[in-house]
Amino acid sequence: MALEIGGRSNKDGNEFERLWVAFLALEVIAGRARSIQWEPPNEQGEGGELILLRGEGSELHQCKLFNASKGRWTVAELQARGVLGHAESWLGGGDSREFHFVSRHSAAALEGLVLRAQRRDSLEKLSSGDRAELNHLAAAWGRDLSVEAEKARMVDRLWEVVNPASCWKSVVN
Repeated sequence: MALEIGGRSNKDGNEFERLWVAFLALEVIAGRARSIQWEPPNEQGEGGELILLRGEGSELHQCKLFNASKGRWTVAELQARGVLGHAESWLGGGDSREFHFVSRHSAAALEGLVLRAQRRDSLEKLSSGDRAELNHLAAAWGRDLSVEAEKARMVDRLWEVVNPASCWKSVVN
């Protein structure tokens, strides 16, 4: 049975967000983070549900319970929903920033690109599917992959994206 848009689905999404906020509030209580701001005002946290201050850095968290149409997130779907544009805007706003996309459904293609960037693996040896995902990401972030400096900036930006598979996994770890 397909998951419906709005109604119960909306309530479940709100509950997922509240659980994630509660989990991060425990990080503050435990002293592993300094503060949490849920639903930040104005444009301060545009594209995210909360800002978490941890150490000297700040994290913008975007929560999406699931992707009802596919059961997973592709880079193209994250681009279409504005997630990647918000990530780029947030990460470009200063040093020591991270963007966290939190969902019960995997964004495996993005996770794979992030892992490659963090290991500093070459983006030249991608499968055709991964190359398509990288091209969607480049389009979302306004990067020209034929220019080496742009490609390097994209790898640096990917380094700053964090994607926990779900709050359930993160709570267990």
